[in-house]
Amino acid sequence: MACFVPLNKMKSLYFAVILAFTHCSFPVDNQQERDPLLHPFAHTSIWNMPIGSDAKYVHAHLEPANGMTIDEDYIVMTPDAPLVDVYRNNAGWDRQKSRCLKEGELLFSVPIPETWMVTPETWDGLTPNAGLAVLLPDRRTILQTQPFAKCELTEATSRYKFQNVDLYGDGMYGAHGGSGLSAIGGTLRAHELTPTSGNIKHALKVNVFARKNIYYDEETKGYRWPARTADNYAAKEYYKDRSYEVVQACRMCALLAIPPSITIESLRLEIVFQSFT
Repeated sequence: MACFVPLNKMKSLYFAVILAFTHCSFPVDNQQERDPLLHPFAHTSIWNMPIGSDAKYVHAHLEPANGMTIDEDYIVMTPDAPLVDVYRNNAGWDRQKSRCLKEGELLFSVPIPETWMVTPETWDGLTPNAGLAVLLPDRRTILQTQPFAKCELTEATSRYKFQNVDLYGDGMYGAHGGSGLSAIGGTLRAHELTPTSGNIKHALKVNVFARKNIYYDEETKGYRWPARTADNYAAKEYYKDRSYEVVQACRMCALLAIPPSITIESLRLEIVFQSFT
């Protein structure tokens, strides 16, 4: 699941689903004052808008999973790098098949450093979602694809390509198969969680345990805007292991946040806390 704003449930934290909210305006944050490679998309994008003062919260009652998962998104912002040919591979998420094999036609060519590899030796898990967002040579078009692998210096593989987005646009959709959301929007990047990185100034996506936490019914189908859809197993899997009270608002892409009554001092997670509020 890729949600609009973050969280991974810990029993000491109070996360809430926001039922209604009004966006605030950015008095100083405009496109010219930001590096779009580090902070992409328009300031009015869902990834960049803050929660409004009239937000209405309802307790999410998230149940903890037994472990933690990582959903890797690959963001490549090297438009001057040599073009790498990306060919069709049919393995998908079948653990018995290899994503490294060139099995079909040339899908596209993208600027990627030759020495950067994405292989079973470098990725997390057996069949990661492996969404790729790469900036093209025009320095404003972002191509997204999934599941991506690069096991050779000059060739790579993938299967699904999504509609290109503008680096200066809303950046809403892309290579997340479950929700249809962007691979780059809402992704926690390597430079953003260091002792000197400061506050995270955009919304974050997060994985939660769908069998415990993602509500499903025939009317909502388990998702809400800005998601385009839910996982293809939603009807069979969502909310099947739920033991806490039902929270109908907690669906794929619910807006999640920490209410204003919770303090930084009580959480001890200052950098992450700032992105949730």
